[in-house]
Amino acid sequence: MKKYIVFALFLYAICLNKTYGQNNAIQISSILDPELNELKITQTITFFNKSDSDLKEIYLHNWPNAYKDKQTPLAKRFIENYSKTFHFTNEKHRGNTSINGISLNFDVATFEITDENPDFLKVNLNDPLKPKDSVKISATYLVKIPNDKFTKYGASEFEYNLRYWYLAPAIYDTKWRLYNNLDIDDLYIDFTDYNISLKVPKEYEINTDLKASYFIKDSIKNYGLSGKKRLDIALNISKNSYYKNYFFQR
Repeated sequence: MKKYIVFALFLYAICLNKTYGQNNAIQISSILDPELNELKITQTITFFNKSDSDLKEIYLHNWPNAYKDKQTPLAKRFIENYSKTFHFTNEKHRGNTSINGISLNFDVATFEITDENPDFLKVNLNDPLKPKDSVKISATYLVKIPNDKFTKYGASEFEYNLRYWYLAPAIYDTKWRLYNNLDIDDLYIDFTDYNISLKVPKEYEINTDLKASYFIKDSIKNYGLSGKKRLDIALNISKNSYYKNYFFQR
């Protein structure tokens, strides 16, 4: 039944996008630290109000924070599925998001993250956002990437498989459509234009279906990634030697 609901919401997003014609836009500047399994991120979101209501707040899905402790909806989901790996793992293998600051149109903004739903981030607007208007949300934060043994996404010894690793704006129609990270890949988000700068050590390479280019300076490989009208983005970041050894052994 849930699959049908998600599909219906997906169709609604298509109709909503055609009606208003404006795509949300996300710009990300990020640095990967493989030693700590961390992403340092500066992100700007251009959010369009496609509803008929004035908005007093905007919700962002903060799914990396679903791994922060043993009390999150995701952690409880693991127990429901009789998986205790997450609960007994070393703390360093769990993930989280640390927010350093958020601004709206370059003015400091307040935000809220609750213990009950740590994978939602509520940004309080300084002024109501009227229909068809937009606002720029800027955020600086740190993502601790979880080990991939809990789900198929995260960090392993030689690679990173990442999905929903950034702050993604939720959709508002008659209400906010919010979904916890429950490891079922059903995040409902709007069509978005992406422009990403991602720095990785030069021995790593990024595999993606986004438009990609890179240059190397000193010991850093600087990637530029872009895509239009995307619902989400997934990245594989791998050490070059990992793929070479894997195919050689086969």
